[in-house]
Formats: sequence, C-alpha cells, structure tokens
Amino acid sequence: MRIIDGITIHEHELNHKLSKEIYEEFREFIQEQQCYNNVYYVLSKCIHKFKEQGWKIGYGYFSDVNEHYFRHCYFVNEEEMVIDPTYMLFNFSVSTKPPVYWTFSLLNVVEYLSLVGNNDNRPELLKHYESVHHTLFTWGLKQEPKIAFWDY
Repeated sequence: MRIIDGITIHEHELNHKLSKEIYEEFREFIQEQQCYNNVYYVLSKCIHKFKEQGWKIGYGYFSDVNEHYFRHCYFVNEEEMVIDPTYMLFNFSVSTKPPVYWTFSLLNVVEYLSLVGNNDNRPELLKHYESVHHTLFTWGLKQEPKIAFWDY
C-alpha cells in the first residue's frame, strides 16, 4: 500500500488462471478497450461469485511493459488477486513481465451498482473518479523518471 497525495493505492498482481477462465467463459462478449463494459457484463452474468466468494470491482491502473499506467477496471478476489477479463485481449508477447495493478477503489456489488446507477448506468465512472485521476496524473509528471497515467 502507498499513499499518493492523499490517495491510497493498493498494488495487486494478476491471477492469470482465473482471468483466462473468465475470459474463455465470456469471450464472445468481451471487447478490446471496453474494460468497464466487460466488467459490468461479467458481473451481471455471474453475480453469485461476488456474493459467495467476496469478489470486488476494482478501479485503478495497470502497467504495460513500458511502465505506463492505463486507467482500468477489473475484479479483485478474496485473495487480493486481480481477475481481469480484458487482459487476454492485450498483446504482452514482447514481455514476460506481468502487469501490475494499482487500485484506488475497491467496491462490493451494492456499492458498485449504486455508483453505476447514479452515473446514468455507465460503468466507467469517469466523473466520479475525475479528481483521483487528475491527482495521480499530476503526481506522475513530478516523478523522476516521469510516470505516465493514461486514459485509453
């Protein structure tokens, strides 16, 4: 855990096996660069995993091979590992290093659905987390070497 200008960040690792299983189960519906919609769709189809196993919805960033951070949405299981249904669509063939996930918000199902409902049923929650993104972007520019936080 680290605190960046008042924002608590938890670092999580990818659970490749579970990410692949979720991707395979829902692959016909999972789309590239649609992580928010992908998470919303998977949640709607297997809400029991969240209720029974304590999975949560994570908002944050993931790192690519160049250590750029991209805004992202994914699941975090009871073991604090990321399950990322969108991950299988990324081309990380140039690196054996798995991505790192920086999570600034973990939501249970009720919290998540409430926020999405208050956001005109749009799961990206850009307005809700606008100040967090701005703070991290500004902080990243002050670092040496600079850390890039991107929307994609």
